[in-house]
Amino acid sequence: MGCQVEPPNVVILEPGDNPNNTENIHAAARMYFNDVGIDGVENLEIACDEAIFRRFNTLNETNIRPLLGAWHTSKAMCVTLLTIFSGYGIYDLAAHFGVCYLDKLEKVIDYPATCRVLEYLWIIVGIALNQYTRNNNLTMKEILNSNHNLLKVWYLFFCWTGFWLGHKTGIRYGNYDLQFQNLYAFAPLFPIAGRSNYAQSVTHFISIVGKDAGLQSILRNVCSINLTRPGHYFAFDEALERFGVMFVKQNITSFKQSTDDLKLQIMSIQAEHDRLNLLLNEYIGDNLSTSNDHNIKSRKDALWKLVADLRLVFEYPDSSATGELFKGATQNTEQGFQKLFNCYDIGVNRLHDIYKQEVEKSITRNTHGRRMKNITTNMISQQIQQKQQKRKHQNTETQQNTETQQSKRQQRTSTLENEYSNMQQNMNECKTQ
Repeated sequence: MGCQVEPPNVVILEPGDNPNNTENIHAAARMYFNDVGIDGVENLEIACDEAIFRRFNTLNETNIRPLLGAWHTSKAMCVTLLTIFSGYGIYDLAAHFGVCYLDKLEKVIDYPATCRVLEYLWIIVGIALNQYTRNNNLTMKEILNSNHNLLKVWYLFFCWTGFWLGHKTGIRYGNYDLQFQNLYAFAPLFPIAGRSNYAQSVTHFISIVGKDAGLQSILRNVCSINLTRPGHYFAFDEALERFGVMFVKQNITSFKQSTDDLKLQIMSIQAEHDRLNLLLNEYIGDNLSTSNDHNIKSRKDALWKLVADLRLVFEYPDSSATGELFKGATQNTEQGFQKLFNCYDIGVNRLHDIYKQEVEKSITRNTHGRRMKNITTNMISQQIQQKQQKRKHQNTETQQNTETQQSKRQQRTSTLENEYSNMQQNMNECKTQ
């Protein structure tokens, strides 16, 4: 396992024109091809994120081939898993495990932290499933044939998260086959979660790699990049992000400025980064700070407690423990279960349609309904919005009740004043008589 080449030389290029423009991307690719000095026989493979990859597909250059960045794809896979199982209680499990910032987890703001959460949940669900099947004389493969819908939901989570873990492991160990086959298995989940751009780009990427035996041979030799320590690899786009672009993003100002000023600022930040690296290398040697193993807080007690709670729910799905563990689950119904059980096959069919429309171009292109989700979600942002609307409704009702009470009080006061005035008038008339 691992890439079979020498450690690479990473060069961060100067900033170019707006990358949101397709023509600018094509011009940068041609310029880079000419600068590298590749002859007309060889090809140039450029790893990029999904947005740039999608625009690369219209470039009519046979010697320039785009590669879909594995790191950005892995992040999209995390979002897809969280989206699909949001209605079935994945955020409840994360909260019981001790995750505090669920809104940050939903958006995958911190990719390593999100990976650790999903890995822990995968381990917890796997242990609970294993204990249940052993106690009930079942095998894992027999779960989908059972009538235990809640068990089937989390078995699918275990399988589909396993695809993501296999893809991530393929990146870390430089194993192309492991990375590619797991991406291939995971791909039908993109369209059913509403990730239409990734569904299209992954379909293109699988088609490009699947048809080119030479490219497959290259990727088997070098599908990841090693920069820190032996046996630990980064995806190409991940290495660029962590060791180049991230520093620029963290130090760039947020106010609006012209394109030329932005380029100058990026170049200044890159120069500062080089000076800092030179200073650090001078005093502490040429060793990166990521070369040591990280200290990870032990979650053993929380893990085994959640395993016990989940196993209790598997054993007694109709008990009160299910409601306590999955308070935010809105799709643990017969209709919700059937949507989840049928969505993978729907995703396969939707990918076939995308392939015929975008790659083969054998049928007319039709983008209507591509962003449609085949599952019902219950994301943290939706829950926050529902709470805000509920609070707003309650405040409106309280204000209306207050206004109603004030109006009644004013009417009562006016009635008393009228009665008092009439009494005074009657008393005056009696005195006059």
